[in-house]
Amino acid sequence: DDASTDDTEHVISSLNNNLIKFIKVDKNGGAQVARNLGIKNSKSKWISFLDSDDFWEKNKLELQFKELEKVNFDIYTVIHGNCYCFDTKKNKKWVWNMPITEFNCYKELLLRPSTLFPTLLVSKQAIKEIGYLDENVPSYQEWDTSIRLAKKCKFIHIEKPLFTYIFHDGETISKNNKRDIEGYLYIINKFKKELQEYNFYEKHINQLSKRANS
Repeated sequence: DDASTDDTEHVISSLNNNLIKFIKVDKNGGAQVARNLGIKNSKSKWISFLDSDDFWEKNKLELQFKELEKVNFDIYTVIHGNCYCFDTKKNKKWVWNMPITEFNCYKELLLRPSTLFPTLLVSKQAIKEIGYLDENVPSYQEWDTSIRLAKKCKFIHIEKPLFTYIFHDGETISKNNKRDIEGYLYIINKFKKELQEYNFYEKHINQLSKRANS
């Protein structure tokens, strides 16, 4: 609980479920800080993410663990997938199919973003080995995390919706254009050397310029 002002603590208490470990911080630190705190306090070998305004599909973890069984629960495996999108204002729902990102996909991830945090299932050990999540990324946080994981891990892409991404009237990172551009710029500067090796850097700069101009 990243210093929220809603009724989260009361709701968690009312569930009376000792499987839930509730951690509340006094000062808002941002999503990556909260995620790292959750990861470090987790006793599980595997980590999965769910943002406060989204919903996992009921079979999300079941589908992912079936894929993990096929690779004997190799800790250097990342499972992700597609999602539903739901616009609360228009009451409209559709499927968002992400670009296929599988196996050794480091180069593909340098070329374009292609994962969503609420679909990621990754071992705690792999996250630890990349130095946990970067807490300074303004946006495109899953892109940064996935690029770094792809240096060590193979990816499995489940071509089914694993969660529902909610579009609502409240403030979100994805609707903040300034933050979007700052996050994109942060990523391409962070991985500038690698992007230049594959001749991707100029492509990203041109794409970023178009976004900024629009």
